[in-house]
Amino acid sequence: MFHQHTGTQLIPPEPHFRWRGGEITRLEAFTDAVFAFALTLLVVSLEVPRTFSQLALTMKGFLAFAFCFGLLAHLWHTHYRYSRRYGLQTPYVVFMNSVLLFVILFYVYPLKFLFTLTIGGLSGANATLEARPIEIHQVPALMVVFSLGYMAVFAVFALLYRYAYGKRKELE
Repeated sequence: MFHQHTGTQLIPPEPHFRWRGGEITRLEAFTDAVFAFALTLLVVSLEVPRTFSQLALTMKGFLAFAFCFGLLAHLWHTHYRYSRRYGLQTPYVVFMNSVLLFVILFYVYPLKFLFTLTIGGLSGANATLEARPIEIHQVPALMVVFSLGYMAVFAVFALLYRYAYGKRKELE
């Protein structure tokens, strides 16, 4: 499949599913911008290292960033597939998309904190911190916050897919 205006190759549709969305809509462009901003929030707190020791410490956090990046990329791709499959631009879809973006922007900080804590603990990056990043009694609350964010994201996707299923006759 080729883009008519630029001649560039697009990601092919799913072989078992007729894609209804084609051109990038304003809603998708806005969503892409919010996902880009969420990725920026993952790195915005990083300062440019001034010494090699600081660089080495920063590099220990790369794996945590990679996990966070991968999860956000997965969520973006899930949204991309939904947009291409259904191409819906109704007020309900716009509202639910806004809810999704709100949850993702909120979810970025618990996501980053959890993966930095976990990967940093495994790599020894947390050993250089003067204060503990979390107390043992706070871990359950962190997991609840992370889990609620994760569940909220996929609950919104479930509601979007349920809505599209309700429009199945119109969408053919």
